[in-house]
Amino acid sequence: MNSVRNKFVITLLVSVLVIAITVSAAAVIGGKKPSVQSGSFENLIADRIELTLENTEFKLVRSSQATDTYTLTMLLSAKKTQADFYAILNSFSIKGIEYDSIVFTALNSVTENKAIEELMLTATNGEPDTFHWQIDLTLKMAGKGTFSPKINIEYTSGLTKESATSKLLEIPLTITAE
Repeated sequence: MNSVRNKFVITLLVSVLVIAITVSAAAVIGGKKPSVQSGSFENLIADRIELTLENTEFKLVRSSQATDTYTLTMLLSAKKTQADFYAILNSFSIKGIEYDSIVFTALNSVTENKAIEELMLTATNGEPDTFHWQIDLTLKMAGKGTFSPKINIEYTSGLTKESATSKLLEIPLTITAE
């Protein structure tokens, strides 16, 4: 009797897991990919934080007059320029365009299980840790034209926590729908 109950519980858990994976994958995979994604932004030394964003320009080829769903993929990396500096990423947002979802995927072990909001940039053995994310932005596009949203990254940095200042970095994006 106990083995029947165990089999039922295991079957139920596997079913819930399969449904959760399917829903998550559909959110990311559901959109079309842009026909062209290019461009990058680098902030290598300023303010004691090195920020890099790859894929800042997107060209979307529309297949019909109906609303199409697209998934834009960007790669973000962040690290302190020197291990003994104080640095924290306060917030990440996208302004100037409506989107359905945004998914951050950690691309290395340092980034695993860490949210980009209120993230203290760390160092290991005297070397700054590099945090890497893949950002999948899913949006619907109904018309044609060029759109210029901005990614806003607010951060705090300084020699020490007490002397640190907060800044807002705007990274322009270009989305062209044809």
